[in-house]
Amino acid sequence: MQRALNYDLTPALSVPLRFFLSALIFALLASLLLLWAGPQALSSRWTPAVLAMTHLWLLGCFTLTIIGALFQLFPVVGGRSLPGGNLYANTILACISAGALLLALAFLSGTRQLFPMAAVTAGGGLTLFLLGCLHALASPRPPLPEGAKPMFRTLALALCFLSFALLSGVVNAMLRSGSLATHQWLSSIAWLAPGALTDAHAVLGLLGWIAMMIMAVAPQVIPMFQATEPYPYRSEWRLPILFALVLLSWLLCALLPAFSWIRQTAVAAILLACLAFALLTLKTLKTRKRAEPDGTTGFWQAAMAFLILACFSWMAADTPLLAGVLLAGAAFSAINGMLYQIVPFLIWLHAHHQAKQRRPIMPKMRDIIPLRQARRQCGLHIAALALLAGATLYPAYLARPAALAMLASVLWLCANLWRALRIYRAALQSLQ
Repeated sequence: MQRALNYDLTPALSVPLRFFLSALIFALLASLLLLWAGPQALSSRWTPAVLAMTHLWLLGCFTLTIIGALFQLFPVVGGRSLPGGNLYANTILACISAGALLLALAFLSGTRQLFPMAAVTAGGGLTLFLLGCLHALASPRPPLPEGAKPMFRTLALALCFLSFALLSGVVNAMLRSGSLATHQWLSSIAWLAPGALTDAHAVLGLLGWIAMMIMAVAPQVIPMFQATEPYPYRSEWRLPILFALVLLSWLLCALLPAFSWIRQTAVAAILLACLAFALLTLKTLKTRKRAEPDGTTGFWQAAMAFLILACFSWMAADTPLLAGVLLAGAAFSAINGMLYQIVPFLIWLHAHHQAKQRRPIMPKMRDIIPLRQARRQCGLHIAALALLAGATLYPAYLARPAALAMLASVLWLCANLWRALRIYRAALQSLQ
């Protein structure tokens, strides 16, 4: 697989970095919001602060990070670039960022007129992104490398779930806006279960889009950057297919009251698929060929641990807010770890590409961000997520400490990435 990577088509460094840095701004905003709102924010999963933070994290932070990574993965792994260049990337970034901010403001202020505005801006950006991905995936040339096919098949499934999450999100936004036409349209659908669209939007966004994307990317980036044995080839494709089927089964049960009797079976199947992926990933991480773990190993281990805890939390008790925080913690742990892998690699790659025949003055790729800094930030990151999970049970004592810890962790990550960018600039200056 790695021998098939095509670095000639890699986009400008600024393209993925603008998404990554914008995503971290949303992580900071979500942490500040929890610090401002305090314990009352976590009294229920339906409070305006929780709904605002959820969209700042999932739409503003997680989705922007994934889109930035896909601008790099499509050409390098698949040999196909997303269309449109800088204008296309900037339009997507501006629309999704504006939509996430408008949604957060709409939930916090209760201003109904902001919901359709958020739906149009965020929905337009995501639709533009989905069309670009469809164009790249449907292109027959060049043929995908054999080793890349499982990743792009899983990616296609994740994009389908993103489309469903987008559609349900737009309808929910129109309902909150008090649109009479939307109410009349939904009332005509007699078979739709009450509250089904809200549940479907949340599950499809977090599991169908975010978790499925992690399933697509992990078998590529973990063996490459962690020096492990590859994932079993069949599991790279069969496990996501199984996961997609059980998600669709759950969606059928959620939307149609007549099928509610098999809902618990579908939930159990979803949790078993998540557990299987987490255990397979932990088993793969144990095959590392390097004696000393690098700064990102802990993030992947933490991500799988939080995923396992989320599954047991969902099965053991009716604590949807705790399960949601643990699932989001698993996603953010994986994203945090991937930023420590992807950003130094891109900086090293672009520095040598700019150098052409000359050798730039810069440290080794693994030293662009010192290992001790990544490990220390990993420890703070895990502590912040543990506090946040505890705050769902004891908000009066842990809500603001969790917000402060998460704020410090994200700021530390920003500082480490900024240091890496300074090294890149110094390397370019050495060539002049």
